[in-house]
Amino acid sequence: MLGYNAKMSSEERIKHHENLKKQYDNKLNTELDYAYRWVTNGNFLDALETQAPNQIDYCKHSMENPPLQLLQKMSNETKVAAITLTRKKCEADIQRNPTCYLCGKTLANSIVEIIDFALLKCNCGQQYAHIECADNHISTTSQCGICKRYIVLNNIKHSNLQQTLLRF
Repeated sequence: MLGYNAKMSSEERIKHHENLKKQYDNKLNTELDYAYRWVTNGNFLDALETQAPNQIDYCKHSMENPPLQLLQKMSNETKVAAITLTRKKCEADIQRNPTCYLCGKTLANSIVEIIDFALLKCNCGQQYAHIECADNHISTTSQCGICKRYIVLNNIKHSNLQQTLLRF
């Protein structure tokens, strides 16, 4: 269509548009502007590339001043099946045992088990870790990698994670 194709970059499209304007001596500016708007529309470019009938029909209704004759011709000639979207079933990842935030190994058998552990807090939230893991981490990295605030370290003795969750 006027030398445009779906694989062109935005820069190539605008240069081609300017060349077409010069070629037709600015006599077809309105028509060329319509064509340029069509080929810069992402939905239209997807329809050109995929040739899917439902994508073509979507362009007929979603575009401002769509090229109806071209879209109808594409719809009649397409041999591609309609795009169907399927919803994947997501299953929750049920973690049975609390794990150390830093090493990933088991921290306790359950959140009610009485243990010694470290609580790491920053603006991002709080995390639980083995005391040794937390000490090693704090000695090398005192600031959070995300929020860049200092990490507050609390070593909690003879408590369980459930009480700590409710308290802090």
